[in-house]
Amino acid sequence: MKSLGLRVEATAVHWAIVEGTPEDPTLVESGRLRFPKNRTTHEQLSWLRTEICALVAQFGATSGGIRLPEPNMRQGLSAMAPRLRAEGVVLEAMAASNLSPVVAGPLSTIGSLIQSKQPKGYLSEDEMRGMDWSELDPNKREAAIVACAALAPL
Repeated sequence: MKSLGLRVEATAVHWAIVEGTPEDPTLVESGRLRFPKNRTTHEQLSWLRTEICALVAQFGATSGGIRLPEPNMRQGLSAMAPRLRAEGVVLEAMAASNLSPVVAGPLSTIGSLIQSKQPKGYLSEDEMRGMDWSELDPNKREAAIVACAALAPL
């Protein structure tokens, strides 16, 4: 079983494909989708939906997840709006791709699905449960944690 994990920013989406189990994950691939600058907001969101559906099809993902903002985010709604719009489109694209389960939540919630009380602690390590991610930036590592959580039985 393969899972797609996503970490959204205002101008990019970081992704990771993981297979195996939450206890013994294997990183298949990771990357970043950068929103095209020469398009309107609605065109960017349409592009994002197409790209997420293509990732699911390309890698044969059957489950997925998205890391949502922590509840204590201090940014105002207007500053968060681009990210929130993109997260909504990502959730819809995963539903349209028939991923099941789809997990969504802040990192603390995602961590509970992999029985980790400190999921942020993994971010400073070069591996997670034997999965080498030394070449990944923190956003892609978060995407991989989310992908692992989506492998967990709900």
